[in-house]
Amino acid sequence: MFDRFWQAYPKKAAKADAEKAFAKLQVDEGKLEMLLAAIAKQAAQPEWREEKGKFIPHPATWLNGARWLDEAAPQQPAAAGGAPVGSDAAWWETAPGIEAKGADVWRARKPGEEFQRYKVGVFKNAGDGPWRQALLADLLRTKSSAYASVHEYFYGHPPLDATA
Repeated sequence: MFDRFWQAYPKKAAKADAEKAFAKLQVDEGKLEMLLAAIAKQAAQPEWREEKGKFIPHPATWLNGARWLDEAAPQQPAAAGGAPVGSDAAWWETAPGIEAKGADVWRARKPGEEFQRYKVGVFKNAGDGPWRQALLADLLRTKSSAYASVHEYFYGHPPLDATA
């Protein structure tokens, strides 16, 4: 379970200390899901995104301080038509966000499961939205051979544009 926490936490520092703090919490599956959801939500906060994550606490500090219980900063109006600052509208842009959403709408990621495959499953189970369009646009941009099969998996039919 610690491996899933470590993979999701955006700051990789003092792993041994983090492992001790994690063990001290006696984390079960339910608590792990709560931790992962909090990481995803906090990772979307401006404080954690500023200056390349400079203000993200070390994982042991976060665990020892029960920082998963911190309340999110109040949302502020969006700039230039984007998502409100502090919202979790961009859950699909980070691995922790995708894993937290996956636990909500589908299932937790299995140990050793390829992340890209899990991501596609989460995006399908999350329903139609900008996450699907972003993934398909990225697959097109990179000329991935997976584009047609992912499109069909999402929508139940191959892409209408035969040249894709």
